[in-house]
Amino acid sequence: MTFLVTGARGGVARAVITRLTEAGHAVRTASASPDAGADVVLDINDPASLDAALDGVAGAFVYAFHGGGQNFADAAKRVGVPKLAMLSSIAAAFPSNPIGDNHLRTERPLQDTGIPLAILRPGAFATNALGWAPGIREDRRALVAFPNIQMNPIHEGDMADVAVAALTGDLTGIVPLGGPESLPQYRQVELIGEALGEKIEIVELTLEQARETLYPPVFEMWSKMDDSPAPTGPLSQDVTGVPSRSFAQWAADHVADYRG
Repeated sequence: MTFLVTGARGGVARAVITRLTEAGHAVRTASASPDAGADVVLDINDPASLDAALDGVAGAFVYAFHGGGQNFADAAKRVGVPKLAMLSSIAAAFPSNPIGDNHLRTERPLQDTGIPLAILRPGAFATNALGWAPGIREDRRALVAFPNIQMNPIHEGDMADVAVAALTGDLTGIVPLGGPESLPQYRQVELIGEALGEKIEIVELTLEQARETLYPPVFEMWSKMDDSPAPTGPLSQDVTGVPSRSFAQWAADHVADYRG
């Protein structure tokens, strides 16, 4: 079977590609960027481009499109794609915020197709911690906004495992996902340091620096949070039966990103 994986440069997409390939499936990679090295340069506004990308696939893994979600849904229905898996965001459960609304603009057209669909709604991506990588690489310092707020970061491998379970199995519907532990941001930095075997200095940003640095909807959300533990789960292991990966495991898997 051949599966289409869009957003081929994304961390979750790369993990999906690896898992599908290792399971013996053919993968057709797609990206909107000609520089991504994907099999298909996907033009979300061109029906012929969409039809060609989707032709003959057993399923498709998609991200939220920045415009064009309806076009993709129309093409999937027109071509007769048997199954879809979408990486959305838990923010979509709380409409009227820019992050959630953007994801809903892809979720809803896909739902309306009637094609069996699994919508993965993860919370905090562990890969958000890569935002600290430039400072850690340069001088072993992490510039951290709101170091005491807690999150339940989820490994991209866990998201990919669930996506593949959806594409190759019977999983459908909305699938909330969270990581297996609640961690303050400062503890995430400490775990990165432990993976590196080095001490990382934590530099707390001022409120104004945080406002200038963060995506505005994220700043608004984080600035209202206290240091209460984040609820953990639902977990990928509830779907796959494989223990969900810890943030310490994520840090160990990404040591090279912090060493340069």
